[in-house]
Amino acid sequence: MVVKRFTYEDGMNLLVPAKCGTRWIDGSTNPKSIIDPIYHTEIIGMKNLVDSKTKMIFRNPHDALISGLHTEYVWYGYTIKELIDNFWENKFTHCSFDFWEHIYELWDMQPFELIPQSELLELFDKKKSDLRKSDWDSHKIKGYITKEELKERIGIEELKKMYDVIDVDALWLERMIKNERGLVSHRRFNKVILDSKSKILDNKKQILEAIRILNNVILTKNSLI
Repeated sequence: MVVKRFTYEDGMNLLVPAKCGTRWIDGSTNPKSIIDPIYHTEIIGMKNLVDSKTKMIFRNPHDALISGLHTEYVWYGYTIKELIDNFWENKFTHCSFDFWEHIYELWDMQPFELIPQSELLELFDKKKSDLRKSDWDSHKIKGYITKEELKERIGIEELKKMYDVIDVDALWLERMIKNERGLVSHRRFNKVILDSKSKILDNKKQILEAIRILNNVILTKNSLI
């Protein structure tokens, strides 16, 4: 899943995930600069992405999931099986089941304010009349179906599995809203363990190499006696 960053003259940086109003913000709020979409898995490695003036838009995670799946299905022509498989392989730019887990790590390093999508217009002192959904309407696309029809095609059982993983990921969003810092996710914990094992393995290699050199020295010394 991707995020765009919009920067404004007053110094505000606005992080906006896919399906949270990126196209409206791009065309209606006069940003000074825009950083191209960043995949959430790469966001931790970006320097100077957030600061004390940063805000981030979020929306109801279930709504964001369905909207993301709908965009992927309608715009890119996946079959339902491909749509489901790609979701579980975490390949989409418009939805992900571990998005907020990654964002939490970024927020934990440099906290920023979270703004509900419902307050987006208010953030820019805009009126409802300024929000023209028809500007990015996809109804005319061949093969268009509604979000409700898409949910029916995905099926209740598969949809429940998706909602379940989204609910787990949404806990990280909730923790940010509650200002609960310093928590470690399973993903981050596993990464620390893997990094530790890698260091141990490197140290082991160094020790073995030292032993090999020492043995050579001893053998050479013995041959000279």
